[in-house]
Amino acid sequence: MFRKTFTLYRNSFSGLPREIWLISMVSLINRSGAMVIPFLTVYLTRKMGFSLIEAGWVMSAFGLGSIAGSFVGGRLTDRFGHYPVQFWSLLLGGGMYFVLMQMESLWAIAVTTFFTSMVNDTFRPANMASISAYSPKNLYTRSVALLRFAINLGFSIGPAVGGFLAATVGYKWLFVVDGLTCMIAAGVFRMFVSHREDEKTEEKTDQSAPAKIRFSVFSDRAFMTFAFFQLMVSVAFMQFFSTLPVFLKNDMKLSEDAIGALLAINGLIIVAMEMPLIYLIENRFSRLTLIRAGMIAMGLAYLSLWLGGLWVWIALVFIILITVGEMINFPFGNTYALERASSETRGKYMGMYAMIFSTSFVLAPSLGTWVAGNWGFHVLWLVLTGLCFVAATGIYFLGLREKKAIA
Repeated sequence: MFRKTFTLYRNSFSGLPREIWLISMVSLINRSGAMVIPFLTVYLTRKMGFSLIEAGWVMSAFGLGSIAGSFVGGRLTDRFGHYPVQFWSLLLGGGMYFVLMQMESLWAIAVTTFFTSMVNDTFRPANMASISAYSPKNLYTRSVALLRFAINLGFSIGPAVGGFLAATVGYKWLFVVDGLTCMIAAGVFRMFVSHREDEKTEEKTDQSAPAKIRFSVFSDRAFMTFAFFQLMVSVAFMQFFSTLPVFLKNDMKLSEDAIGALLAINGLIIVAMEMPLIYLIENRFSRLTLIRAGMIAMGLAYLSLWLGGLWVWIALVFIILITVGEMINFPFGNTYALERASSETRGKYMGMYAMIFSTSFVLAPSLGTWVAGNWGFHVLWLVLTGLCFVAATGIYFLGLREKKAIA
């Protein structure tokens, strides 16, 4: 049994190009220093003396900056290539944290937070677009999964280190360390990652796709349909970070330690299981079938909260189901976007895909708290279940339409 498990893990990580490992290492360094945003609300309310509402405006500025960065990053990637966009985003993004550290008024902090988020998030579409330059097409999904592995591992390190620094040497050091790790990641990227771009040839493009998608994202009706349903699911998924902790604290009466431990299970499962899972299923089903399965798993997660009431063990069932849905949906969603694009539009497609999550980051907290505040969490879980199942149904019909187009 142990030998079979070891072989599965070895096979799931083997065969990936050297550059994919290197850009994953860069992402690990970058995300291991990601500690300002998780503690920004606490910093603004406790250290700077702003109200919770005022801190909320700053977080909204962060979300809007993320949307702008995803959009701009996609355009810059198509114009200048993924390599310079990744490097300058890391370098300048690190510098922005040192600028943000100096701001004191609410408006100065909000504006600087917007630009800090925008500069840093130009990295995401360029980073994802680089997969097509460094990885053969049959390894796209595992390459995405390795990047997610590095990012999730980094996110498990960053907030923990940030909490220690805030408690021992002060909040200002969060900005210093976050800025330095961005710049170190930029240095590692420039030193070790080779500069390689997609060849501007049409032979890399999926020949079964309509020719118009090679030039415009918005004219690609199938991709925009996919993006709409993926946004619905992302809004539901983001409740995991916004309304769910409030529910666990206020309704289930869990302690902060217990909530933290439950949420940490998500990252642990991803680190332990995503790569082997992707390896096992990537060639057995179509992309849209797997994307739909992930949506259904997320819907079942929220349905378990609706059915389970306040039984604490239901929270664990929810964590497992939502994580399984995330591990299946997001990597194959990213691969679907990559495969729809040509080399000329890779950045735009990745920018649009990144904008899905940036937009859901802005929409999810306000929509979730509004529903829960007016009608209760019981209704919220039912609404989120419906969003996921409607999205899965939409993806099912999208798959049927694509099959007819190919036939």
